[in-house]
Amino acid sequence: MDIFINPIFYSYFEKYLLTLVDVGASGGILPHWRRAEKFLRRLGFEPDTQEFHKLTRSTDRNTIYLNTALHKEKASLDFYCTRKQECSSLFSPNRYFLNAFPAPDRFDVVEKVKLDTDSLDNQLGQAGVSDVDFIKIDTQGSELAILEGARTALASILGIEVEVEFSQIYDNQPLFSEVELCLRTRGFQLFDLAPCYWKRAKGMRYGKPKGQLIFADALFLRDAKTIGELLERIQDNEQRKAKLLKALAICLLYGYVDYAAELFESQAGILSPNEVTVFRAFLTKNIPWLSKFPYVPGRNKLARAFVWLSQMLEYPGWVKKQRYLGNH
Repeated sequence: MDIFINPIFYSYFEKYLLTLVDVGASGGILPHWRRAEKFLRRLGFEPDTQEFHKLTRSTDRNTIYLNTALHKEKASLDFYCTRKQECSSLFSPNRYFLNAFPAPDRFDVVEKVKLDTDSLDNQLGQAGVSDVDFIKIDTQGSELAILEGARTALASILGIEVEVEFSQIYDNQPLFSEVELCLRTRGFQLFDLAPCYWKRAKGMRYGKPKGQLIFADALFLRDAKTIGELLERIQDNEQRKAKLLKALAICLLYGYVDYAAELFESQAGILSPNEVTVFRAFLTKNIPWLSKFPYVPGRNKLARAFVWLSQMLEYPGWVKKQRYLGNH
């Protein structure tokens, strides 16, 4: 599926690139976002100097990396460097909780340093970026503080992918309910979770693969009402159309063709009659072929059998994680 819909719309995407802010850019672009690279502008934040230099060796003209740590404001904060670099955080690891699970030593604090932070709003202003479409945040517990420092940016954002915790991996860290409330009150709705479960060390060999729900990647998309309000605030007709097309592209990137259809129908007046016809033809091409056939008794049982077989073949480790968000 072409998330940019049809060549008739490419000129809008070329002029107004889909802008992604990647906070915690270590490892590079997420695999599912590679489908958007054709018309993507990316601004990545990575405070780890070694990881930052790795990223800058493979950049392109539409990608900028900043060796900056984000928080809700300018500050100098304690940063806990752990044995496994990816576990380092502005929060101290909660060893009482972590010791119940395998490999807690990866959270051993090997060094505590001072880290200078800034808000996303300040950094975007300095970079001259005024219109952001999507934010991805993965910062080991400080996601809520970063969102609180992005009040201006959130006014134009269409979607957010953020790591959320359901258990206190780190002492006093905000949990999912606080992040969800912050975003819900700003016009975002939860669309999906890619959960991660851990089995306890003393029972990791027993039972089925799923342990306790620990964290998840969460996808929030702006609701249709506030997208309409956002589009009404854009005075230029071409920019308004481009913003709508980017909202549709984000829905399609994550596989939510149904939501793209709803947004299209509610805002179709922004498009020309020919563009409306083209988009409706695009939607009809995305009707799953199985839905075109009559229901056959036993089909659901067969599907469940394949799910059972995949679970039986799954490696019996102590971590079980859904790989991707959305309808992939």
